[in-house]
Amino acid sequence: MSMKQERLNILIVEDDPGDAHLLIEIIGTGYQVETANQLKSAAGYLSDCRYDLIFLDLNLPDSTGLETVVSVQKLAPEIPIIVLTGLEDDTLAYDALQKGAQDFLIKGESSESQLHRSIRYAIERNRLMVSLQQVCDEREELEKAL
Repeated sequence: MSMKQERLNILIVEDDPGDAHLLIEIIGTGYQVETANQLKSAAGYLSDCRYDLIFLDLNLPDSTGLETVVSVQKLAPEIPIIVLTGLEDDTLAYDALQKGAQDFLIKGESSESQLHRSIRYAIERNRLMVSLQQVCDEREELEKAL
């Protein structure tokens, strides 16, 4: 089944209602979208529902910076994260990717086609990473058995 046929569930973790609304408008229909305005409420959503992708603002009322990525990664390690920020900072972007984010986007600078591509690529990269980890785990188990 292609991504165009699936109705993806997306969680937007963003404390600015205007930014969240703009993101929803840009990505358009075809997605089931929930929004959380802080890390605590995002944790609740993540425990109650299965999401295909998380858009994550780095600066929330109850978490800031890269610690936000680390916290969400711990809550939902199997779900790809696309970081959203108002800061254009290559070092921060690189560090967010090192912490497990699949992509790093500047708020207001992405077109609809760029967002859709980022969503597709993040989900596919994450799927490949999970598959690779499973293969590595299986190999490790086989080596232990031998």
